[in-house]
Amino acid sequence: NNHPKTSINLHIENSDNFTAINGALYTKDMKTLLYMPNKIKGGIVPISDETEIIGEGSCSYIKGVYPDTAIKANIPKSVKKICKNAFFGADICLLKILSDVEIEKTAFANSKINGLVINMETVPSEVFTDCEEIYCIKSCEGVKRIEKHAFKLGTITNIYISPNTEVDSDFIDMSDKMYIKKHFGTCSFDDLDNPDRNKMTLEEAKKELTIGGEKNSSAHNYAIKNGIRFIEVENDIDKIDEFLKGYHQESKFKFGEENPF
Repeated sequence: NNHPKTSINLHIENSDNFTAINGALYTKDMKTLLYMPNKIKGGIVPISDETEIIGEGSCSYIKGVYPDTAIKANIPKSVKKICKNAFFGADICLLKILSDVEIEKTAFANSKINGLVINMETVPSEVFTDCEEIYCIKSCEGVKRIEKHAFKLGTITNIYISPNTEVDSDFIDMSDKMYIKKHFGTCSFDDLDNPDRNKMTLEEAKKELTIGGEKNSSAHNYAIKNGIRFIEVENDIDKIDEFLKGYHQESKFKFGEENPF
């Protein structure tokens, strides 16, 4: 988990145990993904619609290659389980989890996710908390609960929480004293020997975050309690996407006027 896996091409013929498609390795029945090459061509992570389990470490360190460096990962509805470290260290532009699925802790540890759309019933603890970056999160109506420390402050620019969603009092982890800065314009290059030169304090991290949702909702109460900016957003697809894009600087940079969500 501490070192990127080697990018290899798999050539398996007449195997009784495995199926290989375009360099990805599955069990023979295609139900478990065992390995996905690091470098993804075509802009979309090619997970088979027959996949039920995304195996441990199978999609670790994946990233796009030029000209499709911004890759999207749509988790198929057939997937029932995403194992620990499945996407460890991945660099994903847009991740969509639109059906209920069991996700083990650290499944997305140390990853970078530009935009995250979730519609699973429960977002478990510590699934996204160790991500290096999650710029933008959209919680859909299917999300009933977000558990403690599901996300970490300092990695989020903005998050929309559905009115149907109950959030734990600590659903955003604020335990660290220092947080990684995300925008080059706010980084300091004055003290190159200081390991914390590109990090911000808790108060600075809070100023980076905007929570959108319904007034008097669980998310609204959380924002008030923790001194985080809250914007009332109508429960309408267009209004939600307008909020996400409007407060999402990285999306503007990568997508221009196109709505990435």
